[in-house]
Amino acid sequence: MSKQAQPLSSLPAFDRHAGSYEQAAVLQRQSAQALLQHWLALGLHQRGGEWLDMGAGTGWLTGQLRQHLPPDDLLWALDNSAGMLTLLPDSVPGIRKVMAPMQEMPFATGQLSGIVSNFALHWAGPWVMAELARVLRRDGHALIHVPVAGSLQGLQQAWPDMPIFAFASATVWQQAATAAGLQVRQAQQRGYQQGYPQLRAALQALKRAGGTGMVKRGTRDMATLRQRLLQNGQPVQLDYQVWQAHLYKT
Repeated sequence: MSKQAQPLSSLPAFDRHAGSYEQAAVLQRQSAQALLQHWLALGLHQRGGEWLDMGAGTGWLTGQLRQHLPPDDLLWALDNSAGMLTLLPDSVPGIRKVMAPMQEMPFATGQLSGIVSNFALHWAGPWVMAELARVLRRDGHALIHVPVAGSLQGLQQAWPDMPIFAFASATVWQQAATAAGLQVRQAQQRGYQQGYPQLRAALQALKRAGGTGMVKRGTRDMATLRQRLLQNGQPVQLDYQVWQAHLYKT
């Protein structure tokens, strides 16, 4: 590593709900499973080298990747939530945890053979592609799954004036990757959905998965919010549009 990771303020929402994340993050897990299958189908696990799970969270995907890598390969699990990283055991051979922001990772330029990231990059924004490209070596591969514009439309329909997280479009992400010097070898947009009996249940699931930052309360007081939640008894769908891309650094 080029420099030591500095102590950082952890992410309160993810720290508070780390213990409930895996149970609540059903759609995130489905996306992670799809990423894993694509990674294996491409044979990237056979290339060898040094890998990074960027925004690793509780480390479910990290652990799955580690099972398929050669014993001598090193796999980094990077996240900015101490609570989430704590759930990944320290004793797993071949995995090292690092707490740092995705926008400023403590890796040398060109250090990493490959990168994966699932449901994380949107918290940093498309400009994080420049940092991803910096730490990836030439001929390195990255598989990323990031929610994009069109996500959480079910919540928007249930509460039309609810301010929703400003997801960037798939086009903006692709442009950012290209501008960072990454070749987009393959990309698609895929939807993931899960139904809930009412708005309150959907928002609780979002909260338990650390996603409170995806819904802005605006200027409404809490009494108004609680009243609105109690009044809305219709089924609600949590849904994400996910840009799934295979990137390559020439």
